[in-house]
Amino acid sequence: EHVVSGARHAVKLFAGHGADQAARFAREGQAQAAVDGHPNVVRVFGAGEANGRAWLAMEACEGVDLARRLEA
Repeated sequence: EHVVSGARHAVKLFAGHGADQAARFAREGQAQAAVDGHPNVVRVFGAGEANGRAWLAMEACEGVDLARRLEA
């Protein structure tokens, strides 16, 4: 929960290794932010780095994860 607003957000942490994967993670956040408001793309609220790890703060989505959805 966001401390100030009480809104629920998801935080995605970069878990990869190397400059190529870090650049891909950054592009992912930029691409999501570029289509802000699209009904099929979660909204990105912020991005940054903490303790050497990149992160994206995004809209939290309720429901099952993609792996479970693909199994159905």
